[in-house]
Amino acid sequence: DDGKVEDGKHVIVPITSDRGLCGAVNSNVIRQISADLKARNASSGESEGDFRFAIIGSKGKDQLTRLHANEIALVFDEIQKKNVSFTQACALSDELLKLEFDTMSLYFNKFINTGLQEPTRMDMMSPSKIEELAESLDDYECEPDKQDLMEALNSFAFASNLYHCMTSSIASEQASRMVAMDGASRNAKDMIQSLTILFNRTRQAIITGQLIEIT
Repeated sequence: DDGKVEDGKHVIVPITSDRGLCGAVNSNVIRQISADLKARNASSGESEGDFRFAIIGSKGKDQLTRLHANEIALVFDEIQKKNVSFTQACALSDELLKLEFDTMSLYFNKFINTGLQEPTRMDMMSPSKIEELAESLDDYECEPDKQDLMEALNSFAFASNLYHCMTSSIASEQASRMVAMDGASRNAKDMIQSLTILFNRTRQAIITGQLIEIT
């Protein structure tokens, strides 16, 4: 049991970058979200009001504002200007856990290697599952209270997962940007070479034409 429920209020957390020029990593996350929403709608008939977005990253905000402006509940942008820390992830997780939800899903780019980043969904534990786990501790004496204990453990686990997703997304962003810039540099060199050849041929043709006129 992964602690996920299918019905109720669904919060979607796309983790994207604050800067561009990094290939399709941000678009891939948005496409994955759109595909999952279509599949969810087809299977359960979910309406537009059943989900909300809590967006991390400016690029995700820009794309989702065009598609689902009315469903955006929270936006955290410009937080990746400095190195992301676990303390920062804890602060973000506290804000996310304040939202009312039955299911929360994190969407991020899983870093596999320099040339491959995979859009991935990670479902967080639902509040109802936390209550069930707290009830399973009835046979034990807990200090603090079992409900507080489970909520504290869930908060730490959520922050840890969020930190993992953010660091993986940042690694994917940097790898994709490196590949994209390398491709752009190669294309620029090829363009310079082809234009240089064209220039030399044109110049030679002009010189040849002038020599013919002289003779």
